[in-house]
Amino acid sequence: FRSDKRFADPDGKLDWGVFTIPFSSSRKKMSWIVPKPDGGFRLFAKGAPSYIFDTCTRVASADGTSSTELSQQVRQDLNATVGAFQDEAMRTIALAYRDFDSVPDNGWDAKDPTSDSGSFLVEAELTLLGMVGIEDPLRPSVIQAIKQCNSAGVDVRMCTGDALATAIAISKQCGILRPRDLVDGRPKPNFAMTGAEFDERVHFLDESKPKLKRRVFDKASNDAGEGLAYPFLCDENGNRVLNQREFDVIWPKLRVLARCQPEDKLTLVNGLRNSKLFKDTATCAKLDQEHGIKIFPDYQVVAVTGDGTNDAPALRSADVGFAMGIVGTDIAKQACDIMLLDDNFASIVAAAKWGRNVYDSISKFVQFQLTINIVAITIAVIGSFAFGSSPLSTLQMLWVNMIMDSLASIALATEPPVDELLERPPYGKRRPIISRVMLFNMCGHALYQLTALLVILFADPSWMPGNVQKFPPSDESTPGDPTHWSILFNSFVQMQLFNQFNSRKLQTVERLKSTWGEWNVFIGATKNKVFVVVMVCEFLLQALIVQFAGAAFRLVPGGLSGAQWGVCLGFGVFSLVWQFPVNAALVATDGYFIRREKMSRVAIASANALEASERDLEAAAGASEKADRVSPLGIHSPRTKARARWDLIRTDVTTTGKYKRSSLGDSVDSDDTWLARGQSRPFRDYVGSKEESIRMERQISETGREMLGLTPRSSVGCGSAQGSARSVGAGAVANGAGSSRSLAATKDPAAQDP
Repeated sequence: FRSDKRFADPDGKLDWGVFTIPFSSSRKKMSWIVPKPDGGFRLFAKGAPSYIFDTCTRVASADGTSSTELSQQVRQDLNATVGAFQDEAMRTIALAYRDFDSVPDNGWDAKDPTSDSGSFLVEAELTLLGMVGIEDPLRPSVIQAIKQCNSAGVDVRMCTGDALATAIAISKQCGILRPRDLVDGRPKPNFAMTGAEFDERVHFLDESKPKLKRRVFDKASNDAGEGLAYPFLCDENGNRVLNQREFDVIWPKLRVLARCQPEDKLTLVNGLRNSKLFKDTATCAKLDQEHGIKIFPDYQVVAVTGDGTNDAPALRSADVGFAMGIVGTDIAKQACDIMLLDDNFASIVAAAKWGRNVYDSISKFVQFQLTINIVAITIAVIGSFAFGSSPLSTLQMLWVNMIMDSLASIALATEPPVDELLERPPYGKRRPIISRVMLFNMCGHALYQLTALLVILFADPSWMPGNVQKFPPSDESTPGDPTHWSILFNSFVQMQLFNQFNSRKLQTVERLKSTWGEWNVFIGATKNKVFVVVMVCEFLLQALIVQFAGAAFRLVPGGLSGAQWGVCLGFGVFSLVWQFPVNAALVATDGYFIRREKMSRVAIASANALEASERDLEAAAGASEKADRVSPLGIHSPRTKARARWDLIRTDVTTTGKYKRSSLGDSVDSDDTWLARGQSRPFRDYVGSKEESIRMERQISETGREMLGLTPRSSVGCGSAQGSARSVGAGAVANGAGSSRSLAATKDPAAQDP
C-alpha cells in the first residue's frame, strides 16, 4: 500500500502521504493526510479513545459504505467497551478519518486557537471507524523481578501514559498492587490516581491571578480534561511550588500514576528525594500497621526509567537514571546513569544486586585492611617501646602490605553477587562506611590477634616447640637465633590469611538469628575461583618466604620445623573459631542498640513536633511582621514578632538554662540532659532528665497555643494544605500532652515551677 505511487507525496518530502501531524503527549493522537485516487485528500487519525471520541461527530457503518451521527448512546456504549478492554489490561486505540476536497485555505498545520493542548483544526469533525484493544503481555521475568524488588526494600511505582483502568489491571498482574492494597478489586485511596489529580493535589494554586485553560482533574470521569482553573503557584525560577506536606500524604501509598506526563514524573522524583517523612515515626508506624508499608528510615534513593526525550529531566534529577538502550532516544541515553541494553525490567534488579555487591566488596576489603592496620601499628609501637625497634622488619611489613593492599583486594573484590543481597533493605545515604557489624569484626579480631602476638612476644618461649630462645628483633646489628621472631611473623601472617575467610561475609544480625548459613564463612567460597587461587598463592608464597628466604626477610635460616608451623597454623585456624563469639556478641547486644535507636527516634520525633508547633505559632501571629530582637548571646538579629513572642513565652515559663546553637546529629544519646530542637535551631538546657525536658517543652507549646487562641495540637488532626502555604494545625504531636497539663505563663519568677 505504501509503495503505491497514487498515495505518494507529489513534492517528494514524505515517503507516503502529503502531510503528517506527529503524536504528542498533550494531544494523545497523531494524524496522516494522503491523496485519494479519485481526487481530494483523506486524513487518518489514531490515538487515545477519549481524545478521538471528542473530535468525532459521526460513526462509520459496519460495511464502511455510510456513516451516521455519533449519538450520546453510542458514545456510552463505546466508553463501556473501552472500560472492558482496559479492565483486561489492554491498551485501546481509536481510529477515525475525514475527507477533504482540497487543501484547506489555512493549510494543514493550522492550530485550534481554543485548545491549549495544541490540537489542529483539521483534526475536527472526524468520522469514527472503530477501536482496537491491544494486549501487551508481561515478560515472565517482570513478576519475579518485582517480587525481588519488594524483598530488597525497593518500592516499584508505575508511571504510565495508559488509562487508569489499564494501568491498574497491569499493576495487579505484575504485583505492583498487592492484594492488601485493594478493596473489592479496586485500589484503596491514594494507591492509584491520574497525573492530573496528582498535579492538582501536590501543587499550590495562585488564586491572585486570573483563571486560565489548562489540564484539570475531572472527578466525574476520574480522568484528565481541559477546563478553566487557577494557575499553579511558581517560584522566582518559574518552577511550580510543591506542597511537600500533601505530597508526603500521597507518596507512601502511591503505586500507579496513570495518564502521566513527563512533568508529573519529575515532580514525583523531586518530591521523593526531598521528603523527610521518615522522621515522623508515628506516621511511619501507622502506615506499617494499616497497609504494610515500611518507610525507609532515611532519605529516599530514587531510580527512574525512561526512553523519551521528555524523560530527560526526570532521569537527570533522579539518584539513578535508567534509559532504554533499544527504544530510548539519544537525549535520554545522555541524561541517564545506566543504560539497559535489553530494555528489560529484570536488568534493573541485576543492577541493584551488582551495586550492593560492589559496596559490600569495598566494605569487606576496608574491614580486612583496618584489622591488619590496627594490629600492625599496635604491635610495632609496643615492640618499639619494649625492645627499641619493631618486631616486624621493613621487608616483612612490605609483604604484609602486599597481602593487605593488592592480593586481598583482588580476592575480596571479586566475590560474585548472590540473591541474598536482595533479601535485605538498602543501607541508606547516611549510613557510615564502617557499620556496627564491621566494627565488631574489626575490634573482635584485632583483640584476638593482639592477644596472640603479645603472648608470643612476651611469654616465656619454652612452650614453643624446639629450642626457641627469646631475642630482641633480629637486624644487622643484632645477630642471634631469630626463631622466636620467625614464629611471630608467620603467626601474624597466618591469622591474616585465615581472617580473609571471615571477611568474605558481612553478617547481618537478622540473618545470624535466622539461618546457619550466615555463621558458616566457607559457604560459596569455592564459587569464587579468583579467591581460591589468590588464597593458595598467598599460602605458597608465605611458605617459600619462611622456609627459603630467611636471609632476605631476616628470618631463621632453613625455616621453621613442622611443629612450629603447626603452632603458627593453629593461631591462624583459631581465627575462624573466634568468629563465632564475635557473631554471638553481635546478636547479644542487638537488643541494646535497637532500644538506643528507638529512644533516639522518639527524641527526634518529639523535637520535630515541637518545632512544628513553633511554625504554627508563627503563622497564627503573623510571621510577615518583623521585630528586632537581641539574642541571649548578644547578637542583634531580625526576628519575627511571633518568634519574639514565642521566646517571651519560653522565658516566662522556664527559669533555668540558656539558649545555644547546635546541630542535630544522626542519633540522640538517651543519657543526655538536653532536647534537640532541630538542625541549627536554638534549644534549652534543663536541669533533669531528657524526658522531663520533653515534657516541659510540650507544656510550653500548649501554653503558647492557648495564649494565641489556637486549638491544642494534641487534638488537631492531619489536614490538607491545598489552598495555603502556611496551614495551621496540619500535623499532630506524637505522644503530646493535653492542654490540661499546660503551665500558665507568668512574669513572676517566684511563681514558676522549676
